[in-house]
Amino acid sequence: MIRVERVGALAERMRHAAAANPPRTYPFFLGDGCGRAAGVPSHADMARSIFGRFEKTDAKKVRRFLPAWPNSTTDELEGAFAAWMAEHTPVQRYKILQPFYRSVAVPLFYRDLADLVLRGYVSDVLTTNVDTLLEQALDAAGMRRGSDYSVVVVGAADEPPPPARLLQVVKLYGDVGQIMLPAGPEAIEATLHNGRRLFKKQMASDLVVVGHDLLDPPQPIDRWLGRRSQGEWWWVHASPDLVRLEDYAGDQELVLVGRGDWARPDDFFGRLTLHLLRLPALEAADVLTPGVEALSEDELETEFARGQVLKSRAVTYELQSHQFPGIDDEQIGTQLAYQQRLEADLRSKLRATLEPSTGRVGEVAELLDRVVVEASQAGSAVQTSVVSFLESQARAVADEAAKLDPEWGVVAGALAAADSVCTSSLRGVVSSSTAADLASAARDIGSGEPQ
Repeated sequence: MIRVERVGALAERMRHAAAANPPRTYPFFLGDGCGRAAGVPSHADMARSIFGRFEKTDAKKVRRFLPAWPNSTTDELEGAFAAWMAEHTPVQRYKILQPFYRSVAVPLFYRDLADLVLRGYVSDVLTTNVDTLLEQALDAAGMRRGSDYSVVVVGAADEPPPPARLLQVVKLYGDVGQIMLPAGPEAIEATLHNGRRLFKKQMASDLVVVGHDLLDPPQPIDRWLGRRSQGEWWWVHASPDLVRLEDYAGDQELVLVGRGDWARPDDFFGRLTLHLLRLPALEAADVLTPGVEALSEDELETEFARGQVLKSRAVTYELQSHQFPGIDDEQIGTQLAYQQRLEADLRSKLRATLEPSTGRVGEVAELLDRVVVEASQAGSAVQTSVVSFLESQARAVADEAAKLDPEWGVVAGALAAADSVCTSSLRGVVSSSTAADLASAARDIGSGEPQ
């Protein structure tokens, strides 16, 4: 049985669970879709790169694994990659894979997940991803491995280590950071069987599954998931196979979270932090009316986009603070390049939520005209040069309002300048309602523009 819910419904369940006595959390299961969203190369991509190099030195080996090379299908590439990796030791597999992961930046959604861990909403993560991106995000959030969080690789030890204070990460398919990488379905099945006590507790409770693909034939982890008999499944996938998912769920109720973009890892985790962290903080600061139900869909989208822009900027500033003149740090450079691309995309999304029509520019122009009138009516209390400056800002916005495609950078700049003048030079001159409207407009429109 499948029903569809929004991210906010899951956030509400998680909030109630965290506030219960005793408190509890929802375990998260992260599938390959999280790796793809982070930009981790697929096994087919790795196979194409590796066998492409082999073709120049050992063409027979290529043909042994891939008879149809170079016209091999994705399934053939992935099968050949698994078969070839199975011929290597764990250390050799690590050396093969590590270069592919070294150049991948930590995505923002893992930082969102780290924030949820810090606030006590997540304490258990199961993952089929072998990269160390989540650990890097946890480290960046100030958590220490071993005390704040632990990483357990299934098959690496007979007994789990003592639980960490905040989070336990269970890696089901190995870890490139610990040189523990099983290869092929049989090896994975064996490690899952031997390490089942590591994740028995998580599999027996409510479980949030993000970015996991159900394959045909079912993979070992699919069979393990299918053995669950308790709790709710919250399934997060941008394009789920509903027929296969219905068969997989059987008599258990499965909750499909959102659809499309909302269910992509980079959108899902951001929206989850919006509901669990950002909106409560804004309500506490009296910036928003209490109760998420008071917000329209457009307002929710604006707050989501604005929160992601601000978080991206904070990450960028943090990375820049770790740069040293004359030292070229490849990892920081990769991360900064990612952040620049991401922030540009996020600013574009934010502007889209703030630009429903050119009528908004007209409203801003009227607001600036109101500021000019109130300032000019103050007489000698306000310098002529200040009034002239405000008039120039109002004219600039009025010019944009007359265009079919206004330049929002001009509008944002004029608003910011007028707001700054009102704050510094026109206290008690401009009415409190006008000053509040100006500050609100400057924040709403200016948040989406480049610094």
